Amino acid sequence: NFTALQSNVTNYISVRAVDVAGSTTTLNDAFRVFKDTVGPSVSISTPNVGSGFVSAVSVAGGNAAGPFGLAGVEVSVKLNPGLYWDGVSAFTSGAPVWMPATGASTWTATLGVTFTPGSAYQIIARSSTTYGMYSTTYATASFTLDASTPTVGVVAPVPLSVVASLPVRSGTAADTGAGVDTIEVRLKRLSDGQYWNWFSDAWQPVPVSSVSAGPAVWSVTPSAVLQSNMISGASYYIAVRASDASLPANAG
Repeated sequence: NFTALQSNVTNYISVRAVDVAGSTTTLNDAFRVFKDTVGPSVSISTPNVGSGFVSAVSVAGGNAAGPFGLAGVEVSVKLNPGLYWDGVSAFTSGAPVWMPATGASTWTATLGVTFTPGSAYQIIARSSTTYGMYSTTYATASFTLDASTPTVGVVAPVPLSVVASLPVRSGTAADTGAGVDTIEVRLKRLSDGQYWNWFSDAWQPVPVSSVSAGPAVWSVTPSAVLQSNMISGASYYIAVRASDASLPANAG
């Protein structure tokens, strides 16, 4: 009675023979049966799709586990929604085309897929055991490919302007993909190439960006210490960089 056996454990079967006289012979643990109705587990950790946007992807990877030996892992890729990658050159297959990964408990797969920026995709992974059973629950990683670089601009101070004191630095930023996530601001003194350290309130030779100043409409208020360390007649350069929410982030 297979239904009576416990799942995901080894069931030991004993046999007893009875003759016509009623004598018995028992063979304990004559054989064993491992009942597996679930199959091995599998997960995807690469690419990281936590934000829903990925800036570049060529490899998938993750982990798999099974109680009695893994045969391997396979992956498939599909447009979301849409057809599956045919394993060669296009998304033309109506059913998953499984591509073998390298490794088992820790696995990686070079996808070889042509991804189009702005399109949504899903990577699917399944693992199998040495006795030919596949995962009943597949792992998936869904994302949109975002190759766009955010734009950022400075509103104040006005470029090449002469100011009596450093005003609140402000500007705007925009991104057509994952959206603006962070904005970093640097201040450089041109006479000696020193950069302002926003955290220690001092000039230093190594560039230090401010903490996030955004996102879309951003501003940074200069501290009193910075104002007192501005030299009259000196020229300064403000650099601003915006990063989006895709992984890894696009920055511009």
